[in-house]
Formats: sequence, structure tokens, C-alpha cells
Amino acid sequence: MIRKIQKRFQVSILLLFLLLVSHCTFGSVGDSNSEKLILLQNLLSLRNGMKYSFNTNLQGYDDQADDDLTSFSYTTGGNTYGISLKAESYVQWETGIYRINPPDRLFGILSERSTDAVDSSQTFTGKTHTPYTVPLDLPSDDLYGKSYSFLNPGKNVNFLQNNSVNETGAAYSFTSTKQIPDAPGGVVSLAGISWEEMYLSATITQGANTWTVQILTGQGNLSLRPKCKLKTEGRTKPVSIGLQYSNLFRDYIESGSTISFLQRLASLSTASTIVVTSVSNTNLYTPLIKNLNTEDLVLSFPGCIPGVER
Repeated sequence: MIRKIQKRFQVSILLLFLLLVSHCTFGSVGDSNSEKLILLQNLLSLRNGMKYSFNTNLQGYDDQADDDLTSFSYTTGGNTYGISLKAESYVQWETGIYRINPPDRLFGILSERSTDAVDSSQTFTGKTHTPYTVPLDLPSDDLYGKSYSFLNPGKNVNFLQNNSVNETGAAYSFTSTKQIPDAPGGVVSLAGISWEEMYLSATITQGANTWTVQILTGQGNLSLRPKCKLKTEGRTKPVSIGLQYSNLFRDYIESGSTISFLQRLASLSTASTIVVTSVSNTNLYTPLIKNLNTEDLVLSFPGCIPGVER
């Protein structure tokens, strides 16, 4: 019902604008341009007064298409390693925010860029730009300059228990997300996520060898750019963000060499628990943090599928 009312309001405002433009008798060319700009600014002000609500689905998952979120495996250096995470593992989120850019087209019909032809010396905050994944440089109290919070801070200790699904299989939807009730119309230009710490308690096996590992990351943050236009208005599904924690253990190439957490682990004794932090076993900590801080590896927006709402 609310969406229908918003749609009718948009159509009414558009018709009003077209009526005003068609019946205006503009004076000189300069006056005509100024009057058109004022009309567009007023129309944008009306549009910017409309607010939209949407949710976020932040999901944790591994790379195995099964119902078990605790176990997965990787092959590196010719050896396969089995990784099992324990229930005491947790993620302590700090913040999660979106930046939102205005849409390319006003009410789906009028291009906001068309105002450039009116008077290139005059600008207003409804103006959009390319690429849409770069937030506008506007004051923090502007609708398109402020940040919109989608995540409550706190510790999540049960993220290895599946309670939802995604394209890869079983997943855990974090319950610490919250609805954004007052988003302006437009597209998500950026998501910023920060965490106080992440703790993973794991048993890692390779052949007859078994290592007990405790991993504690420090405070960190990451910015994510959408791979497609995530509209704030008219959404029927939450915006999805993925935490594929299994990718923490992936190899990567640096300066032509393979950097592997698992291969480095294999050189250590299995006799005692291996504690991995920023000050302990740093040669193991470094590749984990490198992966965690790589956009679209551990934390990511989903890819785009034609015809599928994201």
C-alpha cells in the first residue's frame, strides 16, 4: 500500500512539473534557463523528501555446498588440508554503514544530468555523477552526504550454525543487522564494515598431522563497492553482503611467489596449540589479514545476475 502511494505521488509530481514547463512563458534565454533550473531544484526537493526503508542480509558461509558451516578443505602445495572450526569462534562487529548516491534519472524519466545544459555554473545536491560507486563529496547532514547504519555492534558467537541459504548452499544470517528506515531514493554507492575482532578456533589436519590453531584478528575495516546498482526504493529483497570466512585460508600470489597460510603452518610442530595474533606467529597472521582486507574475497557484495534483483 505504501509503495503504491509513493508511486502515485511520483507520477503526480512529474505531471505537475511537465504542466508547469509546458505552460511557462519564459523571457530571455538567460531567464528561461534560470527558471527551468529553479523548477528542477524544486522538483528535486520534493523528491528528496521521500524516504525509503530497506534491510540488509549479512551472511556467513564457507565454500562447501553442504549444510555444515564448520568444515571445509583446501589443497595447496600438492597436499589437502581439512579445516574444522569450533563453536567458540565468533565475530565482534563494530559498525556497518552505507553511502547512497542519487539515481541517474528523476522519477525514472527525467535525467538529473540534463540540468548541466541549463546552466553549467549552477549546481545542486541532487546532481549525480559517474561512476556511481564513488560517494558524493557533500556535507554530512546532506541526504547524499550522510552515512546510513545497517549493523548493530556486538559479538556473534553462533555464526557457524546455518539458519539460511544462499547460492553456495547453507549460510548463517547475522541477526545484528537492522533496517534503514530513512534512506533517500537512489543507489548504494559504498558499504563500510568494521569489526572489533574476529576469533577462530580451528583444528587443521593434513594426513596424519593435526594442528590446533587459535586465530585472533585485531580491529579492522573494509569498504565494499557494489557490482551492480542496488536501488534503495521499491526493493522487495534485502541488500546482501557475504562473509565467506573460508577464504581467509586461501593462497595468493605476491611478487610472483605463492603465499600460503597452510604451507607455513605445515612447518610448525603439532605438539601444542598455535596462537596466531598480530604479535604471535606473525608469519601466519600476515596472509590471513591480507585476505581479510582484500575487497570481494572474504567480505563481498554478491555478483550480478541479469533479471535478478540485488
